[in-house]
Order: sequence, then C-alpha cells, then structure tokens
Amino acid sequence: MGGNHGGNPPPNPPPEQTLRQWARQEVTQQPLCITYPAATKLELKSGLIHLLPTFRGLENEDLHKFLTEFHVVCVGMKPHNVTEYQIKLRAFPFAVQDATKDWLYDLSPRTVTTWVDLVRLFLDKYFPKMKALAMRREIIGIKQHKREAFHTYWERFKKLCACCPKHGITEYQLLQYFIEGMNPMERRLLNASSGGSLPDKTPTEIHNLIKNKAEDSKHSSHDEEWYTDTPRGVKEVQTPQIEAQLSELTKVVMMLAKDKGVHPTPRPCGICTQVGHPTDMCPQLQEEDYEEAKAMRAILDQIKEETINHEVTKDGTTIKPRQPQHPPQQAGSSSMSLEDIVKSLATSTQAFQQETKASIKNLEQQVSQLATCVSKLESQGKLSAQTETNPRHNVCVITLRGGKSYNDPKVSVDQEEEEIMVE
Repeated sequence: MGGNHGGNPPPNPPPEQTLRQWARQEVTQQPLCITYPAATKLELKSGLIHLLPTFRGLENEDLHKFLTEFHVVCVGMKPHNVTEYQIKLRAFPFAVQDATKDWLYDLSPRTVTTWVDLVRLFLDKYFPKMKALAMRREIIGIKQHKREAFHTYWERFKKLCACCPKHGITEYQLLQYFIEGMNPMERRLLNASSGGSLPDKTPTEIHNLIKNKAEDSKHSSHDEEWYTDTPRGVKEVQTPQIEAQLSELTKVVMMLAKDKGVHPTPRPCGICTQVGHPTDMCPQLQEEDYEEAKAMRAILDQIKEETINHEVTKDGTTIKPRQPQHPPQQAGSSSMSLEDIVKSLATSTQAFQQETKASIKNLEQQVSQLATCVSKLESQGKLSAQTETNPRHNVCVITLRGGKSYNDPKVSVDQEEEEIMVE
C-alpha cells in the first residue's frame, strides 16, 4: 500500500509482437511526382484516355508531334469547369508508355506542380540541347536533292522546322536558307515569278510565292524537263541477257521466213554500197588482196600435190601418184575467196588423215598375216624354233664356186679363212 503514493495505477505496457508480426511491412502508396490541385474535381472519361496519343521514348519518335496531338485531344475533351493545364496534368501519365512511364514514376515526389514544369522536364529528357543544335544545323544547311520535286522539298523543309520549334531562327533567315538551298533552275523560276525583284518582297509575299509554286509543282507532270540528267527510260536500258534474247529471236524469225519462202531485203555492201554481194566479197577488196590470195593458192596447191595425191600400195613397197579427181583451179581465178581456200585446205587435210589411217590399217593387217604364216611354218617343222650356236665360232661348211663342198675336219683354220676369201 505504501508503494503507490499518487493513487494512480501503473500504465499497461504495449503487447509484445511476434517475429512474424515484426517482419511484416505495411504497404503505403508512394506519392507521385505530380501534385494535383486539391480543389479541382476532375474525372477522366474512358473516351479521352483511348484518344490520347502514346509516346514510348524511341529514337525515331517525334516529340513535338506527340505534344501537338496531346494538346488537341485534351482541349477537345476538356470539361467546362477545368482549365487546359489541369486536364493535361491528369491525362499525361496515361499517354506515356514503356521507358517513358518508368522515367515519370522515377521522378522525385512533388517535383511537378504545373504543366510548364512537366513539359520542361520532358523536353530535357527526350529533346536535349545537343539534338536541338543538330536539327538547327540541318535547317540552316538544307539543300534540294537531285531530281527532287519542288513541293517535296518545301514539305521536307516545313516538317524539319516543325520538329524543332525552338530553333531560334527568324522568319527572314528561314526563307533565306530555303531559297539558297534550291536548285539553280528553281531559283531562277521563283525569281521570275516575283518579277525579278525577289529581295524586295516581304516574308509574307515570298511565302505566298513559294506556296503557289509548290501547288503548281504538285500538278505538273513534266518535272524531268527541268533537269539535264534525267534518268533513262526503260526502253533505253541495255543488258547482255536482253541482247542475247533479241539475237535468238532474230534467228528464229529468219528461219521461219526462210521456210515460208520469204526472202529478206538484201543489205548493201559496206565498201561500195552496192547490192548483190556481201562486204567480204566486195570486188574492190578482191582486187586489193589478189596478189596475196594468188600466193596462198600456190602454196596450197603444192601442199595438196605433196600429201593428198600419193597413196601406199597393198604390198607396202611402192608409192604411185594418184590422179586428182577435180582439176586444180587456175591461179588467175579471182572467184575463190579466202574463206573458200581455208575450207578447201581443211577438207583436203581431213581426207589425207583418213587415207593415212587406212594405209596404216592395211600395213597392220599385212604384218599380222606375215606373223601368222611364220607361226604356221614353225609348227610344220620347216623352221627350227631354236638355233644352235657354233662352238668353233667360225664357218664349218664351205661351198666353192663349182658347187662342191669340202668337210674335212683336218683343215686348219687359216686354210678355211683362205677358202672363204676365195669365195
């Protein structure tokens, strides 16, 4: 009773947690980087969300085009009691996807309070100053491509300026860069359409002239007339395959015409321009080459006499001349062309080869018959198959002039040699 002087009971200690309860974590929603106005009551319709454009942060995506489309949708679907910036802040998280959505969620909480802050961060991330400078240099150095239509060049210039609205280039400078990048012919035509005083025009007047010229260029079908290096048409293209096919087709047509009895129109000679003989058979060419052809014919006649006009008889021992079947042409004849001479030489050479082969075949048959006869004589015993070697290595039978033989073995070797010498 003496321990509690105040009369108040001691406070109860908090209940002790288990290990599982201590390890369990409470799920709390992290605040977004965008701070929305608290007084505004805004509910986004599903139709608005489906109409929003998407931006994924890819390299080839046009950021300013996305912002323009986003602005059009938000302004068109804006309620009456909500401002433009408020609906844009609410709708922006639904318009970004993939890497851009991750970037938005990774921003620090309460970083964005207005639409201007969000656009500034968005441009710094996906349209840095280096990229803006590169596009600005491209605008300054724009050039009309070879064989590029004027309206295409104008549309490309406008799209380039729209991709970089913060280029910092005045309207006067833009028109000057565009005119300097035109082809010389297009520049002269634009100057002529302005009455020869294009520098004296205002930017609005120059813009109207360019716009009218671009409209005329869309409806013109003769743009290639303004260029000296107009591409060739299909009919002027030549390839080896097409030429080969045309050659084969020409041969087929000539054969069909020949079968039907249609004679082609004779072509004139390339030397004397007369019809009736080909170019290689022109009389003028024959007169110039007469001496050379004469000498060649003489050489060919000599070759024919030495080769073709001789043959081997069956016994293989005698050679007799053979009379030519056709009388030789006179050397003074000019009707035989060089081509005919070569053909005649080839024919004669072929005939000589055939006759030579036939002669060799006959000789082989004769040698075979001779070998057969010898083998028959050996089989009948008329010829000894083996010869005996003389042990004395000298003559043992001596036949004198009178037909008598002396076979005395007592004769000395010297006497036998004397008898042989007498014989």
